[in-house]
Amino acid sequence: MLYKICGGRILLIPTLLFTIFTIFFIKYNGTRFDLCNVTFWFGGFLIAFCGGGGIALGLFDWSYFVTPLLDVNQRSFVFFWIIFSVILFFISFFVFSGINKYKWTHYIEKIVLDNHESNTPLKIFTTISLFSIFIYIYQSHPSIFYLLFVKSDPLQIAIRREELGNNYAIIGSTYIKTLAILSSQIVFLSTLSLYLLRKTSLFATLIFGIFCIITIIADGQKAPVINLLISSLCLITYMNRKLSSFKTSIIIVIMLSVFIFGYMLIMGFDADSLIEKLSERIFVGQVVAVYGAFDVYPRYLSHIGFDSLQLLSGASVIRQVASSELLTFFYNEMRDWGAWNVNGIFIHEAWANWGWYGIIFSPIYAALVNGVFLRFILSLKKTPLTLGVFSFFSGNILYFMTGFNGYIFNLQYPAAIIIMGISIWTGKILKYISFKRHK
Repeated sequence: MLYKICGGRILLIPTLLFTIFTIFFIKYNGTRFDLCNVTFWFGGFLIAFCGGGGIALGLFDWSYFVTPLLDVNQRSFVFFWIIFSVILFFISFFVFSGINKYKWTHYIEKIVLDNHESNTPLKIFTTISLFSIFIYIYQSHPSIFYLLFVKSDPLQIAIRREELGNNYAIIGSTYIKTLAILSSQIVFLSTLSLYLLRKTSLFATLIFGIFCIITIIADGQKAPVINLLISSLCLITYMNRKLSSFKTSIIIVIMLSVFIFGYMLIMGFDADSLIEKLSERIFVGQVVAVYGAFDVYPRYLSHIGFDSLQLLSGASVIRQVASSELLTFFYNEMRDWGAWNVNGIFIHEAWANWGWYGIIFSPIYAALVNGVFLRFILSLKKTPLTLGVFSFFSGNILYFMTGFNGYIFNLQYPAAIIIMGISIWTGKILKYISFKRHK
């Protein structure tokens, strides 16, 4: 009976492996709200295991996304490699980062440096952020937020959403957009850290929060708002603050409310179909591209290889070739709704690019990128600015849940590090000039 329920032994093997690894993960890393746990429980457990397993078992056969993928044996096979890649990623990540629950404790218990020397870089970073935000708001007008506010035609909103998402380089600078969206969140998180240190008011923190949310939903994306709330929880952990059960429940309710409101407002779903659409979006929409990629490459389309790393003409963003081709292959009508790709954890792109070489190599390389970044950020002084940067990336598992190409070339990591570096060194120069002037 168990064999029939699970669709064959190939489903039992990854389920057993993932269960064993989950026990190891909890003992090794603990249960605190940190970068490792966010990536594992949201990306590895919720999306890969629950979502991927549900598709393999046929629990989501009713879904629009799964209808073209009804080969049960193939789906069981794909699920095995999804779990394999998740486990290999986290084992490699622990090796490259050298992190464990004891090192986390050491970092979390560090005192946050809050003085003139540490706050000057934050002020410089905030100035750069505001400058980029104003340019982005000007370039993106009319934004999705504005079109919703004036109750524009849904088709017009869908067209504008695609322009602001996939073809933004035609409208404005992709670098400005990336910098505005990430820096607004980092500034808010840094301000939140100052509030927790009782160095700024709740009113100022809320103003930065509202300004930040308006910026990140300008192009109609809902996920960054949820990522921001998750980042806020990580920040509270890194500052060694304890949340009561009541406050934690309030935050969870806010997260769910924002997510639900975003779907009802931006996507136009009514309350009757909301639960179905949300479950489809969370459990199916974030992993289905892996099943589609295994079905299409190389059965119908040849592996893309390094052609997937070509830059769009006049743009500085990687073409999501596999995601776009899968959308055209299975769900071409979605382009009329403003969609430009179909989601899936990072191995779908690695498989589409290089086949088995991608499946083996991509988890290790993705772990290397994350591990090196974690080592770097933990080596910095613990200030409101570095906490803002660290918390932002802790809650943002964008590339884990969308594609491997983002680990090869992306704008977020270098943009955040470069602007943070400029802010820190400018602060040092200003301090040196001030010292010379008063000497």
